[in-house]
Amino acid sequence: MKKFFAPIGELSELDTLCTAIREKKGAVHVIGAAETQKAHLMAACLSKTGKRAVVVSWSESAARQMAEELSFFSDRVTFLPQGDFIERFAESSGYALSRTRAAALYRILEGDTAV
Repeated sequence: MKKFFAPIGELSELDTLCTAIREKKGAVHVIGAAETQKAHLMAACLSKTGKRAVVVSWSESAARQMAEELSFFSDRVTFLPQGDFIERFAESSGYALSRTRAAALYRILEGDTAV
């Protein structure tokens, strides 16, 4: 996996990003990069710092895509699907969504996930 991080490993921007993560200065935003590039940067920083991350996206489909891209770099990625906040208007497909969300939350709470 180190070969995938070698091209960006020398960038000063990566060092700045990893330093901000290490120093726990709150949320870290990456703007202007394509989603695939963001996944690459995130995976490199997490590998370098040994930290875990939560990724928040503007839509469920964008979050699912990011989870798929991050899965290339790590097997410790958990996708938490959007919940139905207004139950009476939600289309019900049984308890499949609830089970998926519960399993994802369990993995996160147990520390079985990095992202």
